Amino acid sequence: MAINRVDYPANLTDQSDFSAHGALIETRYMDQSVKPIAVVSGNVPKGVVFQVGAVVYRADSDTAITGTASEYVRIVPDGATATAEYVASLSGVSWNSTYNGYYDASENLYVFDEGKALAAGEIAAVFGRYLAQQPNGDVAVGRNLDVEGDVAVGGDLDATGNVVVGGTINTGQGATELHPMNQAVRSTDAVTFTTVNTGQGANELHPMNQPVRSTDAVTFATVNTGQGANELYDMNQNVTTTSNVTFGFVLCDRVTADVGFFSNLFSGSIANTATVNLLANTLNQAQAQIFIVSVAGYGSAVYLADWTGGSGNATIISSMGGTFSALTGTGIVLAFDGTTATLRNATGSSKTCKVSVHG
Repeated sequence: MAINRVDYPANLTDQSDFSAHGALIETRYMDQSVKPIAVVSGNVPKGVVFQVGAVVYRADSDTAITGTASEYVRIVPDGATATAEYVASLSGVSWNSTYNGYYDASENLYVFDEGKALAAGEIAAVFGRYLAQQPNGDVAVGRNLDVEGDVAVGGDLDATGNVVVGGTINTGQGATELHPMNQAVRSTDAVTFTTVNTGQGANELHPMNQPVRSTDAVTFATVNTGQGANELYDMNQNVTTTSNVTFGFVLCDRVTADVGFFSNLFSGSIANTATVNLLANTLNQAQAQIFIVSVAGYGSAVYLADWTGGSGNATIISSMGGTFSALTGTGIVLAFDGTTATLRNATGSSKTCKVSVHG
């Protein structure tokens, strides 16, 4: 296996001379019509032709390249054969315009990808082919690539420089759509999306600090209208310290007011037909609004005070346990005459009673 010299006579004197010239012409024609790649997987493939100076060589079989693999191969002529060897750099190599190739001072030929050598700084300019097919089928462009028509790329398009497109780029999504996009998405554009997901779910968005419009002045520490955190329930009226509020129902385990020692107005037995003046002590009428009367054996009742000035019985707003309702009317009676409050016993027998007042 070798890279052999293609011999031919200087003068044509007989048929063998013509045959030798014919073989040379055929070799050069085949090399130019379908030029094989000179280096593949560490070998010079069979059929590759080199012109080293004025001598033509042809590989009669796949010929191994010696040395440590690199991007540069030196072809060294040696009489009837030539050898191929890797070199680490192109030091001392320059373009020979006489033989249209890269040579050193010893007239050895160098084979390499001009685009890669230019990028590596091994050569200063490109003289040979700008476009070269690589062993793996890729196409390398050593200089600028100017294309007047369309460029169709089935695989990846890798560029170490700028890619300037005068027309449009179609990635399969339409001209200049690139990804699925149907609007300009720049910092100055008003864009429209069906949903936006910032990691919080569709349109949840989140981290804000603030405004939160209509019309702002918001500060949150916690607001949870699922009745957690700040426990904000449904409301349809003002509930301030100066508001008159109305509730359908209030449930509590204790009612307290600032009524001083008047909380317990009376506790003791009331004889039949007797009357007890509950206001024997000065009582703040504005505070004394709710009276609770308990009768031993009969339960309790809650009365709403009536300080309007008229005379009459107080209204029971709730009975609590026992059979207190049997004592109303002509039984146990809480009455107001505008300035005093009295408790009368008309049950027919003595009763043990207790009266409390709440604001």
